[in-house]
Amino acid sequence: MAPLHPDSHFTDGAEEKRARTRDAEAAASIQGKLIGGICVGTFLFIATVVTLGSRPAQITLTSAALAVRAAGYSAEIVRGNIDSVRLTTQLNGLGSKLNGFQFGNAYAGLFTMRPFGKVRLFVNASRPPYVTIFSREGVVVVNADSPAATQRLFTALDGAGTRVAIP
Repeated sequence: MAPLHPDSHFTDGAEEKRARTRDAEAAASIQGKLIGGICVGTFLFIATVVTLGSRPAQITLTSAALAVRAAGYSAEIVRGNIDSVRLTTQLNGLGSKLNGFQFGNAYAGLFTMRPFGKVRLFVNASRPPYVTIFSREGVVVVNADSPAATQRLFTALDGAGTRVAIP
């Protein structure tokens, strides 16, 4: 075998192995950061949805209509279309969620409820009472952030119809 010329660039492959190792470590670092970022982003998204969804319903009653908004869902009932209103202390017959938000005791959206069928719920189940509104638009069950505010809503629905903002 002929001796190598002193200017030859012979390597034993160690340099190539080190380069591949550096590339692999850099790729793993990028993957780790990406996975970490996705996990943090997912956690923040879920925390935001749960926090916003668990807030009490925003209820506005005017002489023309009742508007309810909670967790990205809403209902508007024309006052003249209200057939009857009932104040209850229990959510009997609550069935499945069809399209809505439910976390813990917070419910907003479309659910099934015996014996009414499809019902739009805007309630915190741990804060009775509940106002059940029967109208041409369907059945809506709502409660405010306190029993006193829910009672005021119930009374206002039977009252003169001036604008009432329920906290």
